[in-house]
Amino acid sequence: AQGLGDVELSGIEAPIEIGNRIWKDTDKDGIQDAGEVGVAGVNVTLYDASGNVVASTQTDAYGMYLFTNLQPGDYQ
Repeated sequence: AQGLGDVELSGIEAPIEIGNRIWKDTDKDGIQDAGEVGVAGVNVTLYDASGNVVASTQTDAYGMYLFTNLQPGDYQ
């Protein structure tokens, strides 16, 4: 056969990722500008909509953090 086959839907939502960067806002404008360095070692905690801790991590050497394999929902 030369077709691609059926597309099956499982009804299971794919996991999501939440992340960003913490940086030193040297000009204090609240905008991440080029040249503003990331801040390493910051503790970041993710909460669900009810205020329960879901996960915690620390920013890396560049100020980056990422939470993976999360179920779709509301987070703080």
